[in-house]
Amino acid sequence: MRNTPRSSVQPARLAAVLLAAIGLLLAAFAAPASAKPKPVLALQAVTKGDYTQLQGTIIGKAGRAKTGVKVAVYNRTGTRWNPLGGAPTKRSGSERRFRLTVLVAPTSCRELRVVVRLRGKIVAREQLKPCTAIKPRATATPTPKPAPTQSVVLGEIVGGVPKATATPKPTATPKPTATPKPTGTPAPTATPTPTASPEPTSTPTPAPPAPRRISAGVRQTCSLDDDGSASCWGDQQVGGPYYNMPTRRLTPTPWITGVQSLAATGAYACAALADGHVRCFSELYGNEFDMEVPGVTGATTVSVGGSYACARRATGSVVCWDTYELHRYLYEEVDHVALEEISSAPDALDIAVGARHACAVRAAGTVVCWGDNTYGQLGRYSYVPSVSPAPVVGVADAVEVAAGGDQTCARTRSGDVWCWGNIWQGSPEAWHQGGWAQGKQVSGITDATRIAVSGKVACAVRAGGTVECWGEGTFGQLGNGTRAVNGAPEPVSNLTGAVDVAVGNNHACAKTSSGDDWCWGTNDAAQLGTGFAGSGAFVPSPPIVGVAGAKQIDAGTYHYCTVLAGGGITCWGANSAGQLGRGAASEPQLAGPVVGVTDAVEVATGDLHTCARLEDGTIECWGDNTYGQLGDGSTTPSLSPVAVDGIDDATGLVAGRDFTCALRPAGVVSCWGRDDLDQLGTAPGTDPTVPNPVVGVNDATAVDAGDVHACALRSGGTVACWGSNSQSQMGDPDFTDATAPTPRAVPGVSGAAELKVSERSCARRANGTMTCWGQVDNPVFQALEASKGATDVAGVTDAAGMVVGGGQLCALRSGGGAACWGFATDFEEGEWETTPHQVVGLTGVVDGASSRWASCFVLSSGGVRCQGPNNNLAIGTPKSIDVPVKVAAP
Repeated sequence: MRNTPRSSVQPARLAAVLLAAIGLLLAAFAAPASAKPKPVLALQAVTKGDYTQLQGTIIGKAGRAKTGVKVAVYNRTGTRWNPLGGAPTKRSGSERRFRLTVLVAPTSCRELRVVVRLRGKIVAREQLKPCTAIKPRATATPTPKPAPTQSVVLGEIVGGVPKATATPKPTATPKPTATPKPTGTPAPTATPTPTASPEPTSTPTPAPPAPRRISAGVRQTCSLDDDGSASCWGDQQVGGPYYNMPTRRLTPTPWITGVQSLAATGAYACAALADGHVRCFSELYGNEFDMEVPGVTGATTVSVGGSYACARRATGSVVCWDTYELHRYLYEEVDHVALEEISSAPDALDIAVGARHACAVRAAGTVVCWGDNTYGQLGRYSYVPSVSPAPVVGVADAVEVAAGGDQTCARTRSGDVWCWGNIWQGSPEAWHQGGWAQGKQVSGITDATRIAVSGKVACAVRAGGTVECWGEGTFGQLGNGTRAVNGAPEPVSNLTGAVDVAVGNNHACAKTSSGDDWCWGTNDAAQLGTGFAGSGAFVPSPPIVGVAGAKQIDAGTYHYCTVLAGGGITCWGANSAGQLGRGAASEPQLAGPVVGVTDAVEVATGDLHTCARLEDGTIECWGDNTYGQLGDGSTTPSLSPVAVDGIDDATGLVAGRDFTCALRPAGVVSCWGRDDLDQLGTAPGTDPTVPNPVVGVNDATAVDAGDVHACALRSGGTVACWGSNSQSQMGDPDFTDATAPTPRAVPGVSGAAELKVSERSCARRANGTMTCWGQVDNPVFQALEASKGATDVAGVTDAAGMVVGGGQLCALRSGGGAACWGFATDFEEGEWETTPHQVVGLTGVVDGASSRWASCFVLSSGGVRCQGPNNNLAIGTPKSIDVPVKVAAP
């Protein structure tokens, strides 16, 4: 055998090893996809009322991952993707699922992107447009799953609320078709002394009470009309509405027909239908359902409170369930909804559910209660909770029961009202925090026909059609025109013909014999149904209360003022520096007159000050004067109007954030106040606390001011501006200086007939077209929008006037309507809109003004309507109303 040198053998072996390794690597890369699944995202969109819900399934590695999976949704603005929110995912086997309701209309063609990240790394991404991807549901009624055949017994109290416990079905025992009605009422085994009065056996069974016709939850209200149709309004969302704005139910929104009984609570509304089924609607953290309660039949009355609901059947039996289980059942987290048969109340006439307890009126007139008893709301002379219904001590001959929070009330056949639990004691005493563990008669009411209860308020309809309420009145929920605390019943003001009453968390409503609904109390979520909400209005509000005969309007940062036909001025909104002219600094106020001004022809509002031009050409100002913006030669603030020095010939008036300017004869403009950014345009060294002429302007026909700059419309139709240029307010892309100390001509603007200035400025031509310049800081995404130079507004050809504010711009059309763009007041898309859209329901507009967020419009009738968020009462709508107001017709 020939020996081969080692040096010749080693390279061959190395080559073989390398070839083998390369082969393994190639095999690995060439392996089929099934060997290492790639993450996949299956996505669809469905309609959720006015919004869009995205539903997705994630498979692959991200679908199997136990943690670290994040889902985010974006929408496109130009080339930029803006975040809309994130969605939690739920693992199911080797998949993960998610649902997210986004504030984008189902008809919107704006592109959405869904991104899935696994431990921070993008593993899947899909895009769609709602207008082309929406897949409507085949039916609004999910097919209920068959409820398991079972016998149900009372379970333990969980968190103070009775919870049903299911007993496994015996294999050989058929389910009974009906619960036998007991021939007698067994005595309660655990009732402490003194014992309840025995039920009289000779009392005839009274007729069931009429169905509840109006019901109030925490932030919503629902009403039942005589034809069986139910409508709801207010905010049903739980979990923080976007920007604290309410749902779009500003007025009654039809829900369902064929209703016998209606009940509303925090996030839920339930209805007993004519066919005996119970249907519930809810929206919880962006997930909503509208479905029948599986297994409940024969229902005539329904009541909801907390997360517990009960229905009374035509036979008199009572069945209850956990409303949260409906969510879990719909989304397949549980396979059935446990039903709790209340065997101790087989002959109920009425039912009521509070926050953590429930009660029923039995045929003989006793009231039985069960659940939490921290405040004695079970009425048993004790504070011990119980799963077993037992009679309330001291209450007999009852025909109606009402529960809310931790108090309960009952109405007797004769019209008396008895209450127990955490109640007001029928006298001007403080709230009884210890609770009453037995029934206590409410003084002064002997003819009640209906009753309603919430946590701290109770109301009764009296035989003559009036309503009386007692309890906490901080939000005006007693309806008597005050916000006092009343332990004794007091009449609700200006309300007659009432047939039903409902009490929510901080509001109340009544239905009259004519079918109208009236509400009072807090309106933070549109629960009064008047067409707007205390926190804002998606659509123009009804005319602002207290404003009539308006002719001209101006907007400050958080306050508005309007000149009335008689020469007076009415203002509303923020008043921290006395800018409303009431003679005092205060919290935000509703519309009211400026003291001492009776001959105004124009008003101008700054940040914390206001000025008025009077008929004789003089100017008076009031409010903050830190920078001399009142023009009286001092820096002393004034809570009442003071005269501006040296001006008795003004023909025009405007105000910036902390400065003021006046148009004078011969085209002169004079300014005074803050000058740190050259916004006065005056010669160096002049006194800013008194008026001084703007350098180089002697042919102005109009003047207007933004926060920190001003512009003048010149006689030839051109425009010149001065002051800050931080957002291209000078309208010249080639001018990059921080400020312009003297007026500069805006390139490309000619033939202008009107000028309006804010962070962005616009000029209107005589032919109805508009051109605008400057940039606007979009407060949502902190990005600069719009054009530095003058650019014509597309689609506007008939403008007769303009509204230009920090958040919204509008063309007042020749027909009396308004087309607006900018930051949408309804926040539907949550971004800056560049295309004008007609404001729905707004006609007869003659003037308008826009602040940082909201806009208000003067109508030819002299009224004022506003839209947008209501920070500091900026749009003049009250956050609560102390007397009844009529609910808008559906």
